[in-house]
Amino acid sequence: MFNKILVPLDGSEMAECVFPYVEDIAKKRNSKVEAVFVVEHYEMPFYGSVIYDEKNLEEIEQSAIDGAEQYMGTVKSRLDSMGIDIEYAVLEGKIADTLVDHAGNNGFDLIIMATHGRSGLARWVVGSIADKVVHYSTIPVLLIRSTGQE
Repeated sequence: MFNKILVPLDGSEMAECVFPYVEDIAKKRNSKVEAVFVVEHYEMPFYGSVIYDEKNLEEIEQSAIDGAEQYMGTVKSRLDSMGIDIEYAVLEGKIADTLVDHAGNNGFDLIIMATHGRSGLARWVVGSIADKVVHYSTIPVLLIRSTGQE
């Protein structure tokens, strides 16, 4: 059980609160771990006299992908040093949909992810990636409530 674990990250320290849980489960089960960062496609509105053309949009998206790759390389080094068998991927698309599809199509047994713990109006306005993943995933999801502030 739990031979392959998916760990969604967003570059925040709050998302990294899952690392001790990932370490514990992965070491006890000798699990493979894949950390994943999903870069959402931008849809740029008009701002005053600034019009974002296709080239600007591609540059912005490529910068986000490059930043995610650099971040994930750092995460891989940290988790490697903890003795965890880890790979990483940078994916593109709508975050929750991409996570659920990736987990379901690649043989993952467990998703371990942080939830920012919003409630009330903030949760309603912002929505919750974690809620969507739990709702649509066909595999178990372990949610870890982040206690930090960003």
